[in-house]
Amino acid sequence: MKAQQIIAQAPLGAIIEFSNGQPKPPARFTRKLAAWENENGTGQLTEKRTGEQPQFTLHIASYTSNGIKIIEMFRTFSDTSRHDFTIMGIPDAGSFLVLRHRGTSQMEELLHIAESQEAAERWLADHHNPGAIIQQASPVLEPALYTTSR
Repeated sequence: MKAQQIIAQAPLGAIIEFSNGQPKPPARFTRKLAAWENENGTGQLTEKRTGEQPQFTLHIASYTSNGIKIIEMFRTFSDTSRHDFTIMGIPDAGSFLVLRHRGTSQMEELLHIAESQEAAERWLADHHNPGAIIQQASPVLEPALYTTSR
């Protein structure tokens, strides 16, 4: 799948795998392996932008210390990215997304996924995000567009 298809079809919260198409080097080549891992991985779709500069952002990892987030890693891809993408999973039907529209209505950002509307409302009350909205996840993807096994 190309980046344009992710922007057009993948729902926020989807788990996306990205690849540059190169084979994974053996573990003994630590520098080559680190470079490969930078270009190949998995993340959660947290942001999509349409309009003049279409792009999307994946949340790659969070690092915590004593339960406090220290670093969060994100990766942004433009619609012209040469990577290949695979939708590995989508939010469960019936879950609730806490979303924020940033700047214009052409950019949506996923803040949180909750199992119920009440849980989403509690999260939103605890995290004070003005302008955020709660929306029920309604993944409407053709099964042929994503895979659940690897």
